[in-house]
Amino acid sequence: MAGYRAAIRRVLVLILMFGGCSQPASEERASLPVRVVTVERAAGEDGLRYSASIEPQAQVPLSFKAQARVEALLLFEEENGLLREIQPGDDVEAGTILGLLDSSEYQEKVTAARAQLVGAEAALEAAQASFRRSSNLFASNSVTAPEYDRARKGYESASAQVSGSRAQLEQAELALRDCTLRSPWAGVVVKKSVEVGQLVSPATEAFEVADISSVKAVFGVPGIVLQSIALGTPISLQADAFPGMNFEGRVTAVSPAADQRSRVFQVQVTIPNPGSRLKIGMVGSLLLPGRVERFPVVPLNSVVRDPRDSDAYAVYVVDEERSAVISEVRRVEIGAVRGDWISIVSGVAPGERVVTNGATRVVSGQPVRIIP
Repeated sequence: MAGYRAAIRRVLVLILMFGGCSQPASEERASLPVRVVTVERAAGEDGLRYSASIEPQAQVPLSFKAQARVEALLLFEEENGLLREIQPGDDVEAGTILGLLDSSEYQEKVTAARAQLVGAEAALEAAQASFRRSSNLFASNSVTAPEYDRARKGYESASAQVSGSRAQLEQAELALRDCTLRSPWAGVVVKKSVEVGQLVSPATEAFEVADISSVKAVFGVPGIVLQSIALGTPISLQADAFPGMNFEGRVTAVSPAADQRSRVFQVQVTIPNPGSRLKIGMVGSLLLPGRVERFPVVPLNSVVRDPRDSDAYAVYVVDEERSAVISEVRRVEIGAVRGDWISIVSGVAPGERVVTNGATRVVSGQPVRIIP
């Protein structure tokens, strides 16, 4: 009987073992439906085209240097003859008065400082005459040394008083001038943050003015392309707002180090902008000159963050070599954007298939089901 029970236990163990090794079909990891695209080599014009937005050559915040209430702002005359206050988008010339503060308090200080200087100068004139007379008498032994010293010290004190009064007047006049805010250059107003009657201080930003006599376009390139770019390289820009027009510029800056997240180098192209046709924020594209290797391209939505390194990029390549279609994560180095497509400098080859719709939900090694 004991042998019979032992045999039953062995059979049960074997059943549990084999039963645990198999899963019902419903519990197997379901394949994820995805769409794929075949990687192709880029076609089209020679060179690589990059997109960039237009930025001003320079842009600075402007603040009043005094503390008072805003008394007036620059006025513009409309076509109908009505006046309106300055607003973003208005063009201004260098030195244009943008706003004025209530300067009555500062004007009073200037008046008081000027009166003090006049009194100090009168006292200096009297002290100077007394010192000159004492000097002559001392030379002829007609006055004592202590009397001479008192006259000299009186002159020196009066002279110091004049210097101090003149410095106070200069400070008061400077504070009065600080009640006027002028544009540092010819440009366009991009921001207005004050209103008439508002109490402002030097910490209050009143306006932002941008210099767009020339503009710059900044874009990123991978290291493999950087070797073909040098300072002074001529590059033309095509703006979406001006179809068929080319705006000629030159490379004026190249970043010495790659961005830690995107792994690309920033390149700046400066473009003359007579007539201010190119506006801040416009989108354009730049074509790097010369023949370059045509890299493979994939849709933008197929590129995701590498799950193994959040600072890198990856795509999911489908592998049909096995009994099932499996997704495999592949790190890639990205290049130029071409509309809804992006160049892949390294990581995939033409002919491979990568996941597009569903790429953000795929896990490496997961079975996938390709749908039309």
